[in-house]
Amino acid sequence: MSATPGHASLPGFDSEKLAIQRITKDFCTIKALESPTVEHVLENIAGFDITHFSCHGSVDPEDPSNSHLLLQKEGPSGPVVDELTVSQISKRNTSGRTWIAYLSACSTAGVETKLLADECLHLASGFQVAGFAHVIGSLWQANDHICVLLAESFYRCLTEFGTKRSNRAVAEALRTAVLEIRSESPDPELWAPFIHSGA
Repeated sequence: MSATPGHASLPGFDSEKLAIQRITKDFCTIKALESPTVEHVLENIAGFDITHFSCHGSVDPEDPSNSHLLLQKEGPSGPVVDELTVSQISKRNTSGRTWIAYLSACSTAGVETKLLADECLHLASGFQVAGFAHVIGSLWQANDHICVLLAESFYRCLTEFGTKRSNRAVAEALRTAVLEIRSESPDPELWAPFIHSGA
């Protein structure tokens, strides 16, 4: 979502969406949800092989199960934030029909509480518990422009490496995309937060 109530805009949202649509149009059916609510996402999430979020993410340092993606819903005086939490996602059973959750948002694979530093309770793990075979996430704040470039490269590589739900293709696509970003932007703060979790 390019605009989230009470948060900075994400100017790369439209570029990211258009790039993904252009690259994947012959690879899969696309259903773009412009300003989805949590309810709408939870109702639709099991119906697609790939789910891509481009929005803000937030880590709850006290209770990681409340870490969330910031979606939106209508409030009494206009749009308000609707939080899609780790707890909500992990309770959703996709029955193994889902392949990739791509979380183009900040800190979706990060844990900030020292008491749980050796645990992996975060948004990315919540999507795995829900049944996604692969999750792309970030360990810390991600640069909006870099997110656009990474998503474009990832989906281009994914379609080149294999379109038959190849597990190796997902990991190789992210690795190739990160190496491309690294060659252009050597600062690790920009390219290093992105990780792949899965089989």
